[in-house]
Amino acid sequence: MLLPRRAVLELVETTGMAPLAGHALVEIVLHEGRNRIVRRMFDPLGHPVLRLVRTSIGPIKLGDLRVGRHRRLNPGEVGALFKLVEREPNRGSRARR
Repeated sequence: MLLPRRAVLELVETTGMAPLAGHALVEIVLHEGRNRIVRRMFDPLGHPVLRLVRTSIGPIKLGDLRVGRHRRLNPGEVGALFKLVEREPNRGSRARR
């Protein structure tokens, strides 16, 4: 039987009150997104999660990108991803379409 690993949090910050009374907006930075991990962290505290919104994936900010949509990465974002894995981009190759 595999034992569950602990989630590593970098930031937990209350960012304000939600439009509904008694609800708070909380920003959480996780380094891996395992299934239902945020809900499992807040349920024992008596704070059920009503809605989750992903704002970034690694160094890539999603902005107003809608669910199910995609966009091309700009050169800075590609560089940030290569830096994250400590590799140099291959300048001579083109991304496949």
